[in-house]
Amino acid sequence: MCRPEVLSILVVFPIANPGSNRLIQGWLRFINVWEFQIRLRLAAFDDRGNLSGEVTCILPAFGSINLLTPDLESGWLPRACSGAWGDGIGKWEVLTRSDDLFLGMSFMYSTELGILANVSNPLVSRFTQN
Repeated sequence: MCRPEVLSILVVFPIANPGSNRLIQGWLRFINVWEFQIRLRLAAFDDRGNLSGEVTCILPAFGSINLLTPDLESGWLPRACSGAWGDGIGKWEVLTRSDDLFLGMSFMYSTELGILANVSNPLVSRFTQN
């Protein structure tokens, strides 16, 4: 399978709970559908509009990764990722960029009840050719 013609993709998930909320955590899942590795760049805006630091993840061919917002904030991430968002005010609006197509999902996870709710309606998906 060859690389698609798309050169830049932005997917925005409008809400992810902050790491300070220990009862309901934001949980992101990304899937690489290609037979080659891809790079994802994740950043977020907090409720005040401040932009976070950036997290970069390399997903292997046909690989996937799950990321919790407390880990994205602190930088306590799997080996495939580097960077940290830092601390924000309120909830996050997550921006995910890649030069390759990917699947992304956003969840809220109740640590108290063990319930996972899919909130994956991405606000924006842009496919841009340079």
